[in-house]
This record gives sequence, C-alpha cells and structure tokens, in this order.
Amino acid sequence: MEAAREICNMLLRKTGRPLMNGDFASFAACFKLPQTITTPLGIRKLTTTEELRHHFDEVRDFYQSQEVKAITRNCVKADFAGEATVLLVHETFLMKPVGLLRAPYQVFSILERHAEGWHITFSDYAVGDSIDQCRALGAAGVTVKTQPVVGCGKSRQNNL
Repeated sequence: MEAAREICNMLLRKTGRPLMNGDFASFAACFKLPQTITTPLGIRKLTTTEELRHHFDEVRDFYQSQEVKAITRNCVKADFAGEATVLLVHETFLMKPVGLLRAPYQVFSILERHAEGWHITFSDYAVGDSIDQCRALGAAGVTVKTQPVVGCGKSRQNNL
C-alpha cells in the first residue's frame, strides 16, 4: 500500500507542472467531479469539465498577471482516513523572477481512490490575505458564503 505522503507528492507533481505549462488534460485527470474549492470568499463547486477548465484558465491568468514563474509545493502532512481516502495539508510557494509573490500558504485537501487511481475531491485554500488570488480561485463558481469559511487553513491542519 502506498504511503499517504507519496500519494500527496505524486498529485502535487501531476497538477503543478500542467498548471504552469498549460496542459489542461493532464491537470484535469487528477480531479474527480464534482470538485469543491473553498476560500475565505466562499465556496466554489465545479461540476463539469468546462467549469474545471474555466477555473484552470483563471488561475493561470492570475499567475501570468502576477509574473509567477514557478510553483513549489510541499506536503506538510498526509494521513489515511480509511483505505480510499487521504487527508493532507500542502504548502505552496509562488515564485516570481525575483523572490516570492506572497508568503507561502497552506491548503487542506481530500484525495479519494477510484478505479482510475487517486483524485483530488476537495480543497480548502488558506489564502485569506490575498483577495486577488481568492478571486482567481473562486470567481466563476457559485459563491454560497461570503464570510470566512470556518475551519480554513491551519485550524484544519490541526485536525489531521
């Protein structure tokens, strides 16, 4: 059986490179729809490949507008919550030509194993101090809540 951290790192690689290179097909293969993404601005539910594509394009546009040249993501903690579920926290560094775009931030995600392999099914972004990035992550979805989501960020990490 694969270790939870190995699964986390594998999906970080399989999503990060395609996101930076514009390879939507490889990126999309890592997600199971419907996909839920939360930020302090609200909840975004992606139910179709077209919505996932729109999300992908918005995040890429944001990175380009901010001159992000590289993404470095590290698994902070990962653990199984049953045989087919992994709970994880990873940390993201957005690199500009010189230095970081912003302070590193943590993301809580849920991975589930399906017949095709491991997929991301939920992500909770702790980027409350970057409204522009929250907009890029949540702009086209249905905003169900406009107040900070209880349990975002580090408080979720402590529950692993």
